[in-house]
Amino acid sequence: WSRMVSDFLKSRALRAAATREAAPALDAARYVILSASGAKAHRFEDELLRDAMQRWRGISVVDPFQAREVIARVRGAGDMSPTVASRLATRLGAGRYVLLALTSDRDSVRMRLALYETASNHLVNERHAALPAGTAFSMETVKPLADSLLLGHLGVPPAGTRLGGTASLPAQQAFARGGAAIGEWDLAAAE
Repeated sequence: WSRMVSDFLKSRALRAAATREAAPALDAARYVILSASGAKAHRFEDELLRDAMQRWRGISVVDPFQAREVIARVRGAGDMSPTVASRLATRLGAGRYVLLALTSDRDSVRMRLALYETASNHLVNERHAALPAGTAFSMETVKPLADSLLLGHLGVPPAGTRLGGTASLPAQQAFARGGAAIGEWDLAAAE
């Protein structure tokens, strides 16, 4: 009798484990953009940032429809904290996430971008931009901001100039790390 109960409990546990949605493995080259306020009004800026980031080869950005679907299932109301954002990014298999926040007053509109590592929830880089009130963000203003966000922590100029002449983000990151190592006379790291 005890063996029968034990077998029953094991089979039930296996079925329960199989039906649970497993989170995909985190991909360090996969990014998701999340609105800090969760407001639908930021979709235009989300799309601009997504387009600016997708110019780079070697990374992928989660489809906004897929992200919104997971957000609707997982997230409650209120502002998006880094803890909640990390949980969402994990569900989407994104090794990094960007929290996008827009604020405005009567004089200006401000955008804040914060890049985090999903696994550790560590803030990697942060960038800000401000425009006069009544002005909309455009690809011309978001593109250098995205480049600076992705490369700025490596010592790349804030304008996001592609120093290595490549559209490959991993190659550009390696080039920037090598240049920084040479600047510090760390020739072993520069190789």
